[in-house]
Amino acid sequence: MNKLPADGFIVNLPAIVEEYFTPDGKTTTSMPGVYWFWKDLDIPANWKDKIIRLNIESYRLRMEVFANSKLVGYDIVGDIPYSCDLTNALICGKRNRIAIRVTNPGGNQRGWEDYYPVKWSSSEARG
Repeated sequence: MNKLPADGFIVNLPAIVEEYFTPDGKTTTSMPGVYWFWKDLDIPANWKDKIIRLNIESYRLRMEVFANSKLVGYDIVGDIPYSCDLTNALICGKRNRIAIRVTNPGGNQRGWEDYYPVKWSSSEARG
Protein backbone atom coordinates (compact mmCIF):
# COMPACT_ATOMS: atom_id res chain seq x y z
CA MET A 1 0.00 0.00 0.00
CA ASN A 2 1.15 3.52 -0.72
CA LYS A 3 2.08 5.95 2.01
CA LEU A 4 -0.01 9.06 2.55
CA PRO A 5 1.12 11.68 0.00
CA ALA A 6 2.88 14.79 1.24
CA ASP A 7 -0.13 16.97 0.37
CA GLY A 8 -2.70 14.56 1.88
CA PHE A 9 -3.92 14.29 5.44
CA ILE A 10 -5.93 11.98 7.66
CA VAL A 11 -9.68 12.50 7.97
CA ASN A 12 -12.32 10.69 9.98
CA LEU A 13 -14.98 8.94 7.91
CA PRO A 14 -17.80 9.58 7.29
CA ALA A 15 -16.68 12.99 6.11
CA ILE A 16 -17.60 15.83 3.83
CA VAL A 17 -15.03 17.73 1.80
CA GLU A 18 -16.12 21.11 3.16
CA GLU A 19 -15.31 20.23 6.76
CA TYR A 20 -11.65 19.77 5.81
CA PHE A 21 -11.17 22.30 3.00
CA THR A 22 -12.99 25.40 4.23
CA PRO A 23 -11.75 27.57 7.08
CA ASP A 24 -14.96 27.30 9.09
CA GLY A 25 -16.07 23.82 7.98
CA LYS A 26 -19.39 25.05 6.58
CA THR A 27 -21.18 22.77 4.17
CA THR A 28 -22.65 25.66 2.18
CA THR A 29 -19.36 26.61 0.54
CA SER A 30 -19.03 25.51 -3.09
CA MET A 31 -16.20 22.98 -3.43
CA PRO A 32 -15.71 22.03 -7.08
CA GLY A 33 -12.90 19.66 -7.97
CA VAL A 34 -11.71 16.08 -7.51
CA TYR A 35 -11.26 14.59 -4.05
CA TRP A 36 -10.00 11.18 -2.92
CA PHE A 37 -10.86 9.37 0.30
CA TRP A 38 -9.28 6.02 1.13
CA LYS A 39 -8.89 3.65 4.00
CA ASP A 40 -6.64 0.64 4.51
CA LEU A 41 -8.30 -2.08 6.55
CA ASP A 42 -7.91 -5.74 7.41
CA ILE A 43 -10.63 -7.97 6.00
CA PRO A 44 -11.13 -10.99 8.29
CA ALA A 45 -10.28 -14.39 6.77
CA ASN A 46 -13.66 -15.77 7.89
CA TRP A 47 -15.44 -13.32 5.50
CA LYS A 48 -14.30 -15.47 2.54
CA ASP A 49 -17.77 -16.81 1.73
CA LYS A 50 -19.64 -13.60 2.52
CA ILE A 51 -20.83 -10.81 0.26
CA ILE A 52 -19.08 -7.56 1.18
CA ARG A 53 -20.84 -4.32 0.25
CA LEU A 54 -19.96 -0.67 0.71
CA ASN A 55 -22.87 1.68 1.42
CA ILE A 56 -22.42 5.41 0.87
CA GLU A 57 -25.03 7.81 2.19
CA SER A 58 -24.46 10.61 -0.32
CA TYR A 59 -21.83 12.20 -2.55
CA ARG A 60 -21.60 15.06 -5.02
CA LEU A 61 -21.66 14.55 -8.31
CA ARG A 62 -19.67 11.64 -9.79
CA MET A 63 -18.29 8.95 -7.51
CA GLU A 64 -16.01 6.00 -8.25
CA VAL A 65 -15.19 3.21 -5.78
CA PHE A 66 -11.93 1.24 -5.95
CA ALA A 67 -10.90 -1.81 -3.94
CA ASN A 68 -7.19 -2.63 -4.17
CA SER A 69 -6.88 -0.33 -7.21
CA LYS A 70 -9.71 -2.14 -9.06
CA LEU A 71 -12.77 -0.11 -10.08
CA VAL A 72 -15.71 -1.85 -8.41
CA GLY A 73 -18.46 0.72 -8.86
CA TYR A 74 -19.35 4.22 -9.95
CA ASP A 75 -22.36 6.48 -10.10
CA ILE A 76 -23.10 9.85 -11.68
CA VAL A 77 -26.46 10.73 -10.15
CA GLY A 78 -25.21 12.14 -6.84
CA ASP A 79 -26.92 13.24 -3.63
CA ILE A 80 -28.56 9.83 -3.16
CA PRO A 81 -27.50 6.65 -1.34
CA TYR A 82 -25.22 4.30 -3.27
CA SER A 83 -24.15 0.71 -2.65
CA CYS A 84 -21.62 -1.51 -4.45
CA ASP A 85 -20.27 -5.03 -4.12
CA LEU A 86 -16.59 -5.26 -3.10
CA THR A 87 -16.52 -9.03 -2.71
CA ASN A 88 -14.47 -9.99 -5.80
CA ALA A 89 -11.88 -7.24 -5.34
CA LEU A 90 -11.07 -7.79 -1.65
CA ILE A 91 -8.60 -10.34 -0.30
CA CYS A 92 -9.89 -11.93 2.87
CA GLY A 93 -7.31 -12.37 5.60
CA LYS A 94 -5.20 -9.49 4.23
CA ARG A 95 -4.92 -5.71 4.40
CA ASN A 96 -6.96 -4.01 1.66
CA ARG A 97 -7.40 -0.45 0.42
CA ILE A 98 -10.82 0.98 -0.36
CA ALA A 99 -10.69 4.32 -2.18
CA ILE A 100 -13.43 6.69 -3.26
CA ARG A 101 -12.90 9.37 -5.90
CA VAL A 102 -15.46 12.18 -5.93
CA THR A 103 -15.58 14.52 -8.93
CA ASN A 104 -17.66 17.64 -8.34
CA PRO A 105 -17.22 20.02 -11.29
CA GLY A 106 -20.02 22.44 -10.37
CA GLY A 107 -19.67 22.64 -6.61
CA ASN A 108 -22.73 22.74 -4.35
CA GLN A 109 -24.48 25.40 -6.40
CA ARG A 110 -25.98 22.92 -8.85
CA GLY A 111 -29.31 21.27 -8.09
CA TRP A 112 -31.48 18.81 -9.99
CA GLU A 113 -32.28 21.21 -12.83
CA ASP A 114 -30.88 20.34 -16.24
CA TYR A 115 -30.79 23.76 -17.89
CA TYR A 116 -27.48 24.99 -16.44
CA PRO A 117 -24.50 23.23 -18.03
CA VAL A 118 -21.70 21.95 -15.82
CA LYS A 119 -18.23 22.35 -17.33
CA TRP A 120 -16.30 19.14 -16.67
CA SER A 121 -13.04 20.40 -18.18
CA SER A 122 -11.38 23.48 -19.63
CA SER A 123 -11.84 22.03 -23.16
CA GLU A 124 -15.62 22.21 -22.68
CA ALA A 125 -15.26 25.85 -21.69
CA ARG A 126 -13.73 26.61 -25.10
CA GLY A 127 -16.80 25.20 -26.86
